[in-house]
Amino acid sequence: MKELPEDIDSLFTELQLYDQYSFSMKIFPELYRAINKPKKLDCYCNECGRDSIFMSTESGVKESSSWESDLKTLQDEGVLVVKFICSRHSEHIIWFQFIIRDFFIMKIGQFPSIADFSNIEIKKYQKLLGKERYRELSKAIGLVSHGVGIGSFVYLRRIFENLIEDAHQQATTDVNWDESAYERMRTAERIGVLKSYLPSFLVEHRGMYSILSKGIHELSEEECLEMFPAVRLGIELILDEKLEELERQKKIAFGSKALSSLISKYN
Repeated sequence: MKELPEDIDSLFTELQLYDQYSFSMKIFPELYRAINKPKKLDCYCNECGRDSIFMSTESGVKESSSWESDLKTLQDEGVLVVKFICSRHSEHIIWFQFIIRDFFIMKIGQFPSIADFSNIEIKKYQKLLGKERYRELSKAIGLVSHGVGIGSFVYLRRIFENLIEDAHQQATTDVNWDESAYERMRTAERIGVLKSYLPSFLVEHRGMYSILSKGIHELSEEECLEMFPAVRLGIELILDEKLEELERQKKIAFGSKALSSLISKYN
């Protein structure tokens, strides 16, 4: 059983379905308020198509004078539903469903789904990755939202490998490129010889590939699920770096054209 993080907002937007999270008496008052009292949630509204502030409504569970009674009341309610309403449009609603037993809580449902939330976050990579690789990233996130860790690593590794292959194709245009030597290299060595064509974050953290491979061949579902957020973040940082470089090249091309026109006109 996992320990509930102190950031209670992650209970709604990040925690996976059907995982049991234990909580202590220290955190219970905040957990109770998050579940039972109106609170704000800052997240993306799928229907508005932009970030928004959502406000929850009261569940109707009455607060007592002791935490023991409050815990029992929450347990007796069975399935607890927390409803958040978008501040931009009252018909845009997010739902979360929980079960609380003794000192653990489990999220058993939500709408929009975890995958829906995550797909909004990765949409900016769609053009960069292309249709197939973007689908792989989306599938990896979707699998994790359903408790499948090993399968998610398969898709992340394929994205990682494709990033290396893109750099490889660029490198083959160099007249001094030795393809036969490259084919004999292990992945870490290949990253080393391709470093001038790869994002620096990937080069510095080339060990990600061995983690992904180990996850596929050796680790358990639970271990992969625990490691997924960090590995996903690594992939996204690599993609962010590529996006920044593309934007920089666009600015250089635009600036060069604009300045050349001015120089030609006034010189």
